[in-house]
Amino acid sequence: MKRIILTGANGDIGKNIFSSLHNEGYICALWIRKENKAFVDFLEDIKSSSSSFNHLLIHADLESNDEIKKGIEETKKWSKKFDAIINCAGYPFGSLANLTPLKELEKSMQINFFAPIQLIQAFSRGMITNKGGKIINIASIQGSIAERGNLAYGSSKAAIIHATKIIAQELGVYGISVNSISPTAVVSKMSQLMNEDSLIRLKNYSATNSEITTMSVSDAVMFLLDYSGNSINGIDLKIHGGMPF
Repeated sequence: MKRIILTGANGDIGKNIFSSLHNEGYICALWIRKENKAFVDFLEDIKSSSSSFNHLLIHADLESNDEIKKGIEETKKWSKKFDAIINCAGYPFGSLANLTPLKELEKSMQINFFAPIQLIQAFSRGMITNKGGKIINIASIQGSIAERGNLAYGSSKAAIIHATKIIAQELGVYGISVNSISPTAVVSKMSQLMNEDSLIRLKNYSATNSEITTMSVSDAVMFLLDYSGNSINGIDLKIHGGMPF
């Protein structure tokens, strides 16, 4: 069975991705920030209705390099071989540029950019040895447009999108595909933290004038995972209902 690392597994998008992975028979190392009873109950419900449940739960605050290192060690003890990494964890913060605290900018970059890179560095070496693998970074349309009040979040997502393309160039020769997925605002708890005017603008930008569901993101992840070979490599797959940019 294929093994996958999934960060942000307890978020609305992460839970949907995990459900799809579990249903397809993937075994997952589920990274979450801290103890989360609601997520544990969610896992118990899946476990009770499943004939097999071999997933690993890792508690690691992606804001802490020490906790990331411990999480990597624990994950490697569980398995030496992983077929995919899905970086889904994210931290949203919105504020005008001249009002953005430096600590919030640093936190956004740490969780949305530095942490995914750490995991890719730690586990892509095994993929190189095995001559294959998939790396999927959940980014955001905010990384591609200049939206007011989005310095921290938008810049961090722009960084991971660009890094995705560079790493795809470096790892493609080993049979590893590296892609990002950039949804517009998704119907989730995270989007509820966004400025209402921004949500309205993003919705109006879309040709379909519709909201994006977590299932849309999960379907895109499964498509990239199931696609054979690595000819789809270094792309930023935008999920936005048809925006003019």
